[in-house]
Amino acid sequence: MDLSKEIVMEKVEKLTPSLRQFRLGFLLFFTLTMPLVIYLGNTEYGYTKTIYTFVYISFLVILWLTELFLDEKKEISLTRLSLPVGLLVLSGLLSLINAPSKGVVLQGLGLLVYFYLIYLLMVNTVRTEKEAKYILIALITSGFGATVYGLLQYLGIARGAHGFAARAGSIISVMGNQNYLGGFISYIFIPTFALIFLVKSKIIKVYLLLTLGLFFFLLFPIGARGAWLSLVFASLVFAAGLLYYKPVKNLRVIGITLLAVVLVLFVAYLFASAPGPLNSVVSYSATEEESDSRGVLDKVISPLVEELVEKGGARVEDWYIGLQMLKDHPIVGIGLGNYKIKFLEYRGKFLETGKGKNFGDFIPRGAQAHNEYVQFTAELGIIGLVAILAAIIILLINVFGRIGSPNKGTTRILGLALAGGVIGYIVHSGVSFPAHLPASSFAFVVFLGLINSEAIGVSEYRIKLSGLYRYLALLVIFAFLLTVAVFAYRDWRANVLMGKGKDLIQRGNYYLAKDRLQKSLALDFQPRQTYYFLGLAEQQLGNEGKALEYLEKSINKFEPYNLFLQLGALYQSQNELDKAKWALNKFLKLGAKESLELRAEYFMATISIRQGNVGKAEKVLKKILNRDPKFERAVILLGDIADFRGNEEKAKKHWQKALGIIEEKLTRVNQKLSGEVRVEDLGKLRQEKDSLTKKKEQLTDKLEKL
Repeated sequence: MDLSKEIVMEKVEKLTPSLRQFRLGFLLFFTLTMPLVIYLGNTEYGYTKTIYTFVYISFLVILWLTELFLDEKKEISLTRLSLPVGLLVLSGLLSLINAPSKGVVLQGLGLLVYFYLIYLLMVNTVRTEKEAKYILIALITSGFGATVYGLLQYLGIARGAHGFAARAGSIISVMGNQNYLGGFISYIFIPTFALIFLVKSKIIKVYLLLTLGLFFFLLFPIGARGAWLSLVFASLVFAAGLLYYKPVKNLRVIGITLLAVVLVLFVAYLFASAPGPLNSVVSYSATEEESDSRGVLDKVISPLVEELVEKGGARVEDWYIGLQMLKDHPIVGIGLGNYKIKFLEYRGKFLETGKGKNFGDFIPRGAQAHNEYVQFTAELGIIGLVAILAAIIILLINVFGRIGSPNKGTTRILGLALAGGVIGYIVHSGVSFPAHLPASSFAFVVFLGLINSEAIGVSEYRIKLSGLYRYLALLVIFAFLLTVAVFAYRDWRANVLMGKGKDLIQRGNYYLAKDRLQKSLALDFQPRQTYYFLGLAEQQLGNEGKALEYLEKSINKFEPYNLFLQLGALYQSQNELDKAKWALNKFLKLGAKESLELRAEYFMATISIRQGNVGKAEKVLKKILNRDPKFERAVILLGDIADFRGNEEKAKKHWQKALGIIEEKLTRVNQKLSGEVRVEDLGKLRQEKDSLTKKKEQLTDKLEKL
């Protein structure tokens, strides 16, 4: 059989189009499934989507590399958006200089590169308007599935955030939070609207029409003002584009479809809005209490202005904290992904400033900034800010330049709808954090990829790898993809084991928890929470030295409120009093819950006693009891001080008072344990009971010796 190079290449050329279609099929499947993927064994829904992206896109790009390897004539369209991506990668690499956790920076850069690969796949795979519609329908269908799930949670049919309670707060769907779902819906709303007019199939038209109504309906109970803001701007861009380009010459052609859309949206509004003549008898309609947060224009903009400008609030505080970080690291920032890690530390610094005195309400944990531009500026510095501004300018020029070029009206309508989704995402980034949500980021990348594909116009900036460099580049990329996929799978296993370890700690099973967490540690590329939970497990098992070792490793990687409180207690136990005071003073600046602050103050009092300053300790203990008269440890220590001074009567009085408090708390704990207890509360309650029982025995012994 003749297998000359010419014959082989001829066969390859015949096979190559089918390989592209094969790749398109895999891309469609990914588009449909990525926003929906969850695994309850992971600690958060977005994590599963991230790992799925790493593994699946590695496979898909390897498939693409195979095509490029077989045919050296193949070109790759990079488009002009490759420049801002390169700038962002460069600023991310520079942020390694100051980053407390360099592994987190590398993880963030890995995600950026992989979403860029998704973009390139879209650009180089989709060739026709029909294929672009397929991709959009797949994305919309994933949104439909997520919305149906959220609706079932809202109606109390499916388990949600509050069990089977039929209320808006139960909506988490496959996104993990109702606001995340609201944002995702707002991005795909206008593309769904446009496709209703663009598709020819009546069945698909009806499906998209009903889907649009469902999206609109669920946005009301979700009530996310940021999502509504995104939708308003997306709609304005789409409407302005239609008025400017006038792609629809005869409105009569779309008259019936437009009427159907208006009717569906109106009915959805009637069912979702506050009780009225139609929906007052519908059990799942909004209540009067909920209705004040639901609206499109007057109830979106004005509440945002009131919250962000007039009242300030947590989001404004988040932004000030970002500014505080930028002041300390103005050039290259604190490190990509490190805002959340150092959030509480910088919150403590901010609360000490003049502006910070107006804030200070308890924030449960280190959070995102709820403004991507603030957060990325804090993480990447002035260099990053310049890169972001340049990226936005280049992106806008690219998007509106592309949609202005097609002569075909339907193509321009499709482009305008995609541009609306892009603008909605950009606007939403000013009041939320969609770039940190895999499904939201994916929708954004899909829109940009389709706009720059051949479905909208001629592809730009095409390159062709040839010669030795071609094989070398393909080999390096292949090795990179394979490495990332392996690490991603290991990280996924590590996260599952870490989640199991955390659950076991909550149940009070510290031996098994330690085993799971150590296995997680061995697999994880960048352990963070694992160090902290291992420290807690070792502390409960009485291994204070190991507990200190793990908790110290948690610094600059995972810093919840309790970290420095636990460190302070352990340093004190190990007689490292200066370190204990450092940790406790740091903790007291974080704005933690009062109950935790009182514990820290108590430990500071015990340090004062050990350093011979009993009078100072006594003052601190009395202040603690002024804030919480039931803080039995402070009462016991006051009794110990009185006993040390030889005042047995006063000591007895304090100890008896403490004994009464302990017995009261023991009764309450036993009542809880005898009833229905959530699994996650079981370990804490058992630990509290053991601690109170030991204190009771010690006090009883002291009173008997008097």
